[in-house]
Amino acid sequence: MIIKNKLNVYSIGNELKIDVLPSGDIYKIYYKDQMINQLRGNLIDGMTSNIYLRNTKTKEFAPLLGLKSNTLKTTLLDNQILYEGTALNVKYEVLLSVKDFVYTYQVSLSGHGKYELYFTQDIGLNSQGAILNNEAYNAQYVDHRIFNTEKGFVTLSRQNQGQNDLLQIGSNYEISSYSTDMLQFYGLQYKKDKVILGLTKDELENRNLQYEMPLIALKTKEFDLKKTVISFYGKYVPNHEVILDKPFDHEVKYIEKNKEIKELKFIKPLIGSQINGKRVKHPSQNREFVEYNERKEVIAFFDNNKHVVMKEKELETQRTHGHLMISGDLLHAGTTMAVTNFMNGVFASRIVVGNTNFHRLNGDLRNQLYAESISGLRIYLKCENKWHRLGIPSYYEMSLSKTTWVYALEDDTIEIDYYVALDKNCQQLVFKSRNKIKYDILFTNQLLLGNNEYESKIQLNINNDETIIKFNDNPLVNDNYPNLKYKISSKNVKYTTDKVFFGEEMGHGLMVMEYEKQDKVVINIEGTLDEFISQKIDFEKEYLKYENFIKDLISIEIKNDNEISNKFNKTLYWFTHNALVHYSSPHGLEQTGGAAWGTRDVMQGPFELFLAYKKYDIAREILLKVYSRQFIENYDWPQWFMFDKYYYIQAHDSHGDIIVWPLKALADYLLITNDYDILSEEVTYFSKDKNVFTKPDTILNHVKNQIKAIVDSCIPKTSLPKYGGGDWNDTLQPKNKMLTEKMVSTWTVSLIYQAFNNFSKCVSKIDQDLSNLINEFLTNLKRDYEKYIMIDNKPAGFIIFEDDKPRPLLHPNDDKTKISYRLLSYQRPIIAELINDEQAELNHELMLRHLRFPDGMRLMDTPVTYRGGQKTLFQRAETASNFGREVGILYVHAHIRHLESLAKLGKSDDLLYEFQQINPIGINKFVKISNLRQSNVYFTSSDANFYDRYEAQENFKELRDGKVKAKAGWRLYSSGPGIYINQLVSNYFGIRQLNNKLYLDPTHNLDQLEIEFKYKGKAILVKYFFNQDSDSLVINGNKVNIKRTNEFYRKGGYLINDELLNENNVLELHYK
Repeated sequence: MIIKNKLNVYSIGNELKIDVLPSGDIYKIYYKDQMINQLRGNLIDGMTSNIYLRNTKTKEFAPLLGLKSNTLKTTLLDNQILYEGTALNVKYEVLLSVKDFVYTYQVSLSGHGKYELYFTQDIGLNSQGAILNNEAYNAQYVDHRIFNTEKGFVTLSRQNQGQNDLLQIGSNYEISSYSTDMLQFYGLQYKKDKVILGLTKDELENRNLQYEMPLIALKTKEFDLKKTVISFYGKYVPNHEVILDKPFDHEVKYIEKNKEIKELKFIKPLIGSQINGKRVKHPSQNREFVEYNERKEVIAFFDNNKHVVMKEKELETQRTHGHLMISGDLLHAGTTMAVTNFMNGVFASRIVVGNTNFHRLNGDLRNQLYAESISGLRIYLKCENKWHRLGIPSYYEMSLSKTTWVYALEDDTIEIDYYVALDKNCQQLVFKSRNKIKYDILFTNQLLLGNNEYESKIQLNINNDETIIKFNDNPLVNDNYPNLKYKISSKNVKYTTDKVFFGEEMGHGLMVMEYEKQDKVVINIEGTLDEFISQKIDFEKEYLKYENFIKDLISIEIKNDNEISNKFNKTLYWFTHNALVHYSSPHGLEQTGGAAWGTRDVMQGPFELFLAYKKYDIAREILLKVYSRQFIENYDWPQWFMFDKYYYIQAHDSHGDIIVWPLKALADYLLITNDYDILSEEVTYFSKDKNVFTKPDTILNHVKNQIKAIVDSCIPKTSLPKYGGGDWNDTLQPKNKMLTEKMVSTWTVSLIYQAFNNFSKCVSKIDQDLSNLINEFLTNLKRDYEKYIMIDNKPAGFIIFEDDKPRPLLHPNDDKTKISYRLLSYQRPIIAELINDEQAELNHELMLRHLRFPDGMRLMDTPVTYRGGQKTLFQRAETASNFGREVGILYVHAHIRHLESLAKLGKSDDLLYEFQQINPIGINKFVKISNLRQSNVYFTSSDANFYDRYEAQENFKELRDGKVKAKAGWRLYSSGPGIYINQLVSNYFGIRQLNNKLYLDPTHNLDQLEIEFKYKGKAILVKYFFNQDSDSLVINGNKVNIKRTNEFYRKGGYLINDELLNENNVLELHYK
């Protein structure tokens, strides 16, 4: 069975073109490969942009274009589209014309009364591939400027990243108000009832919101309707680098109709309104971390580790609740199967085995406000001869391997369970009616079989109740994974296409599974890179296996029954899942693509996760795999690389710190395990010129080449390595090549000191000459650190060496950026043990004074100045229009590293406070300025609720004062969860290994805390007692004669020999 996977379109325009669907909806506006709109239209949702007529007396409104409207006739003319219809007792004609680089909607109205028009246009302004890769990321670099002219407001949108395309939108009639993002115009309630908020208000917000869903909305001044002609235009200007301070002059002229080509015939799909669940009380009696709304209704809670979200919370949350489940070999990346789902009736999206970019069975949720409903696996029920899609459930439940949607209806309750197996690439969906009511049901699934919609040939090999789907039309996949395929099976099913909605196949690439009169449906989905194995799976038993697997992997449990203990136990459960996703199936909820390991990232999140959980064999595997990617040409590493059979797809350069991370990780591993045999292991290099693996060499020789490359990269006459392509903060990549050669990142310098110093301690046992060489370099580095970087006892963020005259950036003496403090430059020297006690305390004090905000530690004391996208020093920091993610300067990863610096100094109270600042569980109770957000998933940033960069610059102090709300950033895909777990387990609870011995070195002060864990197969219960008369360690009732060690900045813990431990142990730590 072949599924049509291409929509029929009609094109108008010569240079700038518009593709129009048979319904009259716009599919896309484009010039060559540059797409002007953000979301491509389809025949189920229509198009995002539209024109709305509103009666100012009755407040009624109606769209005028496409399948959402009452257009009676759509006609294709020569380079024009003509829409004719009646709305609100007004006869209208809309003539869409394209000439050169301008498209114009000319609206002719006939009738009586007072009316207004609203014009909307979603904005992409980038290559189609860039937009489809991630709409939200692309949006963060689209800058809107608003000009108030004699004709009212005109907007000018600019793409700041890559090619600087412009789109000016205006009208020949006075525009009285505007908005710039779909969040403003649609509002959150649109999720529920599809009523657009902006159309219910007398004026739009008149504020420039730079968020992730750019939608220009213009509202005309009220007009008295007799016979009226009003035009709206979009003027596209490709590749215009100059930032404008005034709009283009554009005269709107009356446009005559061109020659008629054909009338577009289209029958609207048999799709009715969305089905939402009613509010019901959840049956669970075991509730923790309960969240309430203003009406004191329960909107979310935890039932043990399961997280439950009521629909009332979803309707108040900007980022729709979602979950990503994985199965297969979770501890060895490359063959994992994943599926993403969302609360709003997206039951399965981005189903994928192995490579998360190239092996996609189906697509992604492309809009957080449900503006499109075609992607992913959806469910429709038939009622009164129309199909109604299941939307927001009464509640939504998430466990690691099972997600449940419950829809309470008038006469029934429908439950949908979606399971994944533990170690098999199998998934199962179960639909059931609790009252045994039989329904006609459709399951729709928009298939991709590659990167994006409408690109691949889709063929189903159907055999009775099952179908096998192969990637026959994908050369990239077939060259590397020729046996990749998916199998979908179910009973009593009819496989069909989108013709069930339209009467004929339209080309959406929809695989439709149709069921007649069923009260229960079970669908099994399997994926393989080889051949399918016949197997029967009890998914309820798999659920229990999965829970036990995670429990065994974590192998640590806090036994106390109190709020903080329960919070940390649940955090370990959910963040372990998040970290495994980052490691084995790299992608997330907003950053839906990935498929690669970032060299810096994998050496932190996954590596530290497995160190914390004492899975040293897996940490070793990661080290060997990463070292095998060292470039033979310069002994550096790629910024990122694919780790499967697509190994040849990688970055060919990297930031200046990337070369350091493998050594830092190797040194940590050696200090913990004493596994010096790894240095004799042989792994390949990789040729970035030839894109192939090359000769093998020992890890020790790899390291020697690595160290030499770092030393050779120093600024002349110093021991300070050059900035190169950047450091950890990707937004501060240098604007010009001069900075790559003449600037030093003081954070990278501290990281090098840490890696070299720790490796020197290890290698001295086997190669004293190498250790001496390293130590000599460290002496010089420390000297130059104090000479150039420390200015008035404050470390600069960067030093620029110009004509041998060092100049600081991001320092109180910096008069160029006006940024005085950089978090990374203050905390990493403490972590690295580069500075003395007195300086470390001063750094700590300055960080708390200048960089601690109500929602966490900010990267800098003030943001980088924004000038509409003009670049002076840095790239993304000066081009992002959205004040979020790294640009919003609270990136949670960096906050977690601040926890590490606090642990170095033994700041117990600060640690407990800051662990909770960024913990999603109970965050609204703990961080008063936080807005509603999903509570069981890691968020990568805390984004201040400023409308744009200018407002953030002007009112940044209000954020510090707790007068500005903070929103959750992107979720899940980050090295952060693994690092958080390592800080919690290894540094806060102090349960780690050192020199192949158990080392208990807590930095908390939670008196009578009890923790169970496994160590080398032995069961241990450790009890902590503080404020005691003296320090002591008691093992199994016997006080042992071991003294506490000395850490660099504080007194350390107890190093315990294995022979002191039995199979089952109780350890008591008594601290003064």
